[in-house]
Amino acid sequence: MTLRLEIILILMLHFGGIRLQIEDLFEIFGEDVLLSCNVDASFYQCSNVSWVYNRRGNTGLEILSTAKIVVQSSARTSRLSVSNNCSLLIKNITAEDAGQYVCRPGNSNKFDVPVYLNTLSSVSGQTEHLYHRVGDDVKLPCSDKSSFFSCSGVNWLYQRDSSAAFRTDVYFGNEQASSQASRLSLSSNCSLLIRNITDEDAGHYICRLGSRIELDTSVYLNTLNNLPGHNFIIMVGSVVKVVMFLIMVAALVYVCKRRTKGDKHQRGRTGRRPVDGDEDIL
Repeated sequence: MTLRLEIILILMLHFGGIRLQIEDLFEIFGEDVLLSCNVDASFYQCSNVSWVYNRRGNTGLEILSTAKIVVQSSARTSRLSVSNNCSLLIKNITAEDAGQYVCRPGNSNKFDVPVYLNTLSSVSGQTEHLYHRVGDDVKLPCSDKSSFFSCSGVNWLYQRDSSAAFRTDVYFGNEQASSQASRLSLSSNCSLLIRNITDEDAGHYICRLGSRIELDTSVYLNTLNNLPGHNFIIMVGSVVKVVMFLIMVAALVYVCKRRTKGDKHQRGRTGRRPVDGDEDIL
């Protein structure tokens, strides 16, 4: 990149030509998605812009387009196109489309601002109820049927009870003063792991993907100490299991004894058969 071009790009940063804002998108399989370019076409011609792609686990970058022309070697060529404002259109997205996309002005990566595309097999909107003992480690599912590239756009919300407001500081990636912070982490599929749960952790959790409320997953976490009469239920359940086991053992012993008695009786009947002449001997 020439010095003059680099100076132009720096000026664009100051005056709005390049919007340095990372985007996290969450899209459903089969949808069409338009990835916005962070370069304003009115400031910088698309002829000098290329789209590059990086999939999770890959170290190299795949060039998808240059100067609005899609690279023909791409396996997704037929589903890709570049619009007049340099945005990249991906039609009929699949799990394979999840990844990091970068609209790159010129040949330098100094001005790269990634767009993270995460794909899901369907609209979640699911609700789960989990029951765990105090002291357990528990994983709250966000979306199992998904291909996440980044969890930076995932937010976990928490509500202690229905009368309280939702707290938005649960997700460990945000700055927070929550006492839970040291016990929270995210897995690769953006599930929330809470270590050594307490009664205070019980409540309603929501996994929100970006701003798409329709994709929310609700998880109700209940600790056993919060369940009325739970210890009594556990005790009764244990007693019932023991009684059932004893009944099964008794039934087995009874069947074995009946079978043994029947075998002895059968041998008694067939052990000695009458022989001709027995009466004469007597």
